[in-house]
Amino acid sequence: MRIALAVLTLLVAAGAVRASDFRIFGIVASDPIGITTALVDACNAKYPELATTGSAALNAWRQRNEHEASRVRQWLIDEMNKQIQGEEERKQQLASLERDKGQYVSDWLKNIEAGGISICSDFIGGLGRPESDLVRMFPK
Repeated sequence: MRIALAVLTLLVAAGAVRASDFRIFGIVASDPIGITTALVDACNAKYPELATTGSAALNAWRQRNEHEASRVRQWLIDEMNKQIQGEEERKQQLASLERDKGQYVSDWLKNIEAGGISICSDFIGGLGRPESDLVRMFPK
């Protein structure tokens, strides 16, 4: 996981990855189950015809990733604790991540509104593929 973070940091510094992508990494790490659930729920609400498939895909993904989600969140907290000395600053960073999660979901809603059902179909379909598993995105 440190390697993934170090590589992402280097890519941001080199301009190969936008800083917003780095922030998304932190948003997802802060609550992988909650973020994924919110995105699927948004798709299910917007496109009821996807609700059965979306709910089934989410449940299967959750079962595969439940343990990893706890590990990823703890890793993020541990890394924040190493980087941030003061308790107040740590609280501010966590609060900032919470606000950013809300913005991330809001942006998702705009994307599915503009992009149509295919965005949701692709996302829901992706939950069934191994590359969507947290252990692949956040290696140990």
